[in-house]
Amino acid sequence: DLHPTKRTGPLPVKRSAAMFIRALDKPALPDNQPCQIACNVPESLTHPLIVLLPDDDHPTGLRILVVDDNPAGFKWGSHRFINTTPKPLLIRLENRVVNIPSGWKPVDVSLEGGTRGIPVLIALEEDSDKPLYSAVWEHNTDVRTLCFLVPGTDARESPVAFKSIPEDRLVLEFEAKAVREQE
Repeated sequence: DLHPTKRTGPLPVKRSAAMFIRALDKPALPDNQPCQIACNVPESLTHPLIVLLPDDDHPTGLRILVVDDNPAGFKWGSHRFINTTPKPLLIRLENRVVNIPSGWKPVDVSLEGGTRGIPVLIALEEDSDKPLYSAVWEHNTDVRTLCFLVPGTDARESPVAFKSIPEDRLVLEFEAKAVREQE
């Protein structure tokens, strides 16, 4: 049930034991151990989101990023940006400018007001007068979006691209109601 642009449902796990992501499509390692990668989730996280990323240097072909996905800290109507590019970026959402450092450090940006279109600009911190990206995004108070800023793959478009994972509160409430009705 994995998908590159959406969250899977919560998985029940026992936090008392070590957790691993096992690559069932890969052969066992030379010492006959399964091809797997440790998934270290800090005990302080009550809502971990485990993001699987490609990594050609690991036998599983994966790298793991654990992000705190607790709605108490990652509010509805906000964006959580994670810069995977090698340089610090500036992002302007409407009239708010925020520094997004390189190094996979999450930065949350919340806007006030209702659902509407908002102008978005992205520039290198070192060259803030030259936009790398501009668009109009929909700001929705019932959606929170995990947004990875990644190196662009087409130099004609932009040196920065996005991998966004939105989550809609109304959809979650509808799905939870459907589950309760089936019980």
